[in-house]
Amino acid sequence: GLRRIHDVPAEVSDADLLQQLAAPGMEALTIPVFATDAEIDPPQLVEVAHQLQDEMCMAGHCPRYTRFKDLGHISAMYSVGTMDQSVSKPVLEFIRSVK
Repeated sequence: GLRRIHDVPAEVSDADLLQQLAAPGMEALTIPVFATDAEIDPPQLVEVAHQLQDEMCMAGHCPRYTRFKDLGHISAMYSVGTMDQSVSKPVLEFIRSVK
């Protein structure tokens, strides 16, 4: 992952790593972003998702943000194309909202 690519020491948190790598690009961002986390995601993933949202908002580009209830990051993806539209419906709404 990013830790190996950038040779990041273990004491650097995932949130700090995201800020160091992504912050410069946040201000130049011109595309809409749909950010998510899922209710049963590991806490580290939720922390990084919230950090991304916070950083983008501070840069003036708040993403559309959704938390998928009763799902994890893998089950959320597997739900697409099933009767469960808790993921596919908001994603499709976001896609349709982009002009």
